[in-house]
Amino acid sequence: YGPSIAAAAMLACIRCSRSSEAIYAYDFFMSGNQSAASEWQWAGGSTTAVKPLCRDLACMSMGNVKKGGFSRDAMRLFGELIDEDSPLSADALLGVAHSLEHDLDWQSSIQLLKGFIASIHREGSTSWRILSESLELSKIDAVTSEGTLSQSEQNDLLANILASVMRACNHEGQYGLAILMCSIANTSYDNDWIDCKENEPAKAIISQKIVAEKQQVLEAYIQSLDGLGCGFIVNELQNLRNTTFSIPRGRKRKGYTHAESWINAFVAMGRVLEATHEILLEGSDISGESRLLFERGVGRAMDHCIDSKQPAAALYLFDHASAAVAKKDKSLAGRVKSFFGVEDTSDLTGGSGAMFQSNDEIDVKSLRLSDPLLATIIKANGKLGEIEKARSAYYDGTLHLDDSALMTQSANNTLEVLLDIDINECMAFLDTMNVKFVNPSTFVVIAKRYAQNGIWPEIGEVYNRAKKGGAVSEELGLITMQAVCESELLNGKIIVLRKIVEDVSHLVGMKSNDWIHAKYWGIKRYVGFHYARLLMRWNDPKTSQKEELLFAINEMRQCAREGIATKNAPLECIVRIAQVYGTEGMIEDALSEKQRRSAVNLILEACVEANRSGLIKKHTFTTEVVRSLRALKANKECIQLVVRNVISTGRKCRHRIAMEEAMYAALEERDYESLKLITEVFERSGYDSRRLSI
Repeated sequence: YGPSIAAAAMLACIRCSRSSEAIYAYDFFMSGNQSAASEWQWAGGSTTAVKPLCRDLACMSMGNVKKGGFSRDAMRLFGELIDEDSPLSADALLGVAHSLEHDLDWQSSIQLLKGFIASIHREGSTSWRILSESLELSKIDAVTSEGTLSQSEQNDLLANILASVMRACNHEGQYGLAILMCSIANTSYDNDWIDCKENEPAKAIISQKIVAEKQQVLEAYIQSLDGLGCGFIVNELQNLRNTTFSIPRGRKRKGYTHAESWINAFVAMGRVLEATHEILLEGSDISGESRLLFERGVGRAMDHCIDSKQPAAALYLFDHASAAVAKKDKSLAGRVKSFFGVEDTSDLTGGSGAMFQSNDEIDVKSLRLSDPLLATIIKANGKLGEIEKARSAYYDGTLHLDDSALMTQSANNTLEVLLDIDINECMAFLDTMNVKFVNPSTFVVIAKRYAQNGIWPEIGEVYNRAKKGGAVSEELGLITMQAVCESELLNGKIIVLRKIVEDVSHLVGMKSNDWIHAKYWGIKRYVGFHYARLLMRWNDPKTSQKEELLFAINEMRQCAREGIATKNAPLECIVRIAQVYGTEGMIEDALSEKQRRSAVNLILEACVEANRSGLIKKHTFTTEVVRSLRALKANKECIQLVVRNVISTGRKCRHRIAMEEAMYAALEERDYESLKLITEVFERSGYDSRRLSI
């Protein structure tokens, strides 16, 4: 084992799976207080002579302690090795990665991966002097080609570090960031980028060689997809690999809305990585137009990441893209800096200071970022809770604007971020904003937050301020109308509402009554049926619901004649016809047989239109449909609707009430075949039919 008794003791502990004792041995021998004369003599009178191998074994040991607590010590030792240009083993570097994973330090873990890629793969250099085994350190004074990693060993080490990074990110809910780092690492592993199509995400994932060839990376990737709610992609991967994946338990985020957003983000990120690759292959600097297009692409991908609740992935994508392109375009290097304050990834190989620095703020002072890109950076910081960074980004990014530059989107995003602190902070910021940055959406942002918090009187002030500045919009008008109805004003509300209607209709070039008719369903959603009917001049409460029903029928049929899908609101109004003509169970007294048949046909006509628009898939809609049909004694129509439109696929569905009502209808009609069919789907969906009276 060379001259070091300390190294021998540590290695013995490691081979006996007692890494904690190996760390203790390192601390003991390196403290300088031991009385082991033989060690002092073998080391040539200095404990520092045994440090390279001992430090290497210490890093390895710290990564083996799964309970964690050694990441700071591992980073310190690693920093010493890099600063002294000392060689280290692959196991030691992996030990540093594992120590960061055990302590859930995903930020530093990512920096380690980026540094390794920059040092070995991306740069093609050996600035990190990595050997295949720790014992090589005791055999050579300088690294030669004999001890350095082969390409295969480098790829193995890259995959192991990447898997560790992904697991750390997954544990902290940074699923998108884990997938992004995999895509970046794959370009170094395979020197290629993702060719992703929106309808084939599973094939794009498995086409990455580092995912297809390394099981540990694939397993971490599956956990990331599960966390993003992309279970259907996991199923596709299982079919492609003809295997079943075991998904580790951990924090999960459910919801297919996020899954769909993430697919868009994944596709957009693939395009950014491909564009980055192409730019680096170009022999000349990129043009100003190409820079602008690239910025837009990065901003779009970042927006998709934020929409899927992965703002950290958005900021790291900006870091990667800007740092890579800055190498080809020196003018771009002056405009954008990396997320960790490093303009060029080569800085990561210069020492430990750049590797594990804690300053993660994007410095946009004196930079000329476009409005969409700066706005996205502000929004991402806001979603991460970094309020001051978001505010600083706005001020720094707009510091040197000329008169022709408008940063409205950035200003509005900053307003939204400040609203999370305090509304007064937001209004104070609004007072300092450049008047050119103010537009209708600026006031809508503030009014929406007031409405969410139930601060209705202040919305009137926002509306008056917008009106004074010529920034009134339809949406702001509707929110203000809602505020009027929610206020404590006892008399004159309808007068105020008509005044707002006059302002907004004049803005869009319509007469007041025409605008009310065109926007009726939206108005009703904001102010409620009472004030909506008064604006429509349906003044008689006894007939107003029937007038609304007739209005909905006319709109549905006009849309059908024009070949366009009917909005949800009029269809929902029509299928609630039972509520218009009487209470359930008493409706036959209010309608003649001819009227009853006409009402049933209206409901079925609305269902046809709902099937065109997709509204029929909403369980709340089918609930209203079956309740009305049952009240109208239309059991057969109720059964047919459920069988044809609700359970036609035979799969699980959430239309519990619709199925229950159809089962009762089938029982009353003695349609046992339909009853059996509906009951089977009902049970398959996780509901218990035994609790029903059938």
